[in-house]
This record gives sequence, structure tokens and C-alpha cells, in this order.
Amino acid sequence: MKNAISIVSPRNNRPSSDELKAMIKSTKGRFFSAEFIKANGSKRKIVARVGCHIGVKGVGRKNIKENLVTVYEPKVKGYRTINLETLQNFKCGGFNWEIE
Repeated sequence: MKNAISIVSPRNNRPSSDELKAMIKSTKGRFFSAEFIKANGSKRKIVARVGCHIGVKGVGRKNIKENLVTVYEPKVKGYRTINLETLQNFKCGGFNWEIE
């Protein structure tokens, strides 16, 4: 069995946006699952990956806010943005991070 790492952060002591962004970028193109709260207040589960350049023409917008990460979701064949301030759960391989 693989070694699994599980980290539970208290709600009042969550990692910074830079640490969460580094955690997502460290997947290096592997698929991960995440759960976050959307702008309208509903919870959203996503299976996505970073570093994908399908359909990119070189024009568009860059994330102005540093708390946002753009990921590719193959289920809907489109790009989605995750707000790191509302991230509740992150799983990749044997690593699991969540807010209690």
C-alpha cells in the first residue's frame, strides 16, 4: 500500500494563497481533485489538472488576482478558475489536505 499523507488544517489557521498555489502547481500536470466554494456560495467538486494548453491560442486574460488558479477540467473540456481563499479540500496521489 502507498504511504498516504493527510493534513487537516483548522479553519482559523489555513495556509496562505501562495502555499496553496505551490501545492497545486507541484502536481506537475497530474490530475487532482479539489472542493471549493463558488462565488455564488455553492460547493463545487472538480477533477482537473494544471499545465494543460489544449485550445490555447496565446490571447486571453491572465489572472490579475494572486488567489486564483486556472485549471483544465477534461469532463467539461474547458478551463476553470479556483479561488484559493475558498478551497476546502485537495487530493492528489497519496496527499490529502482539508479544512476541518
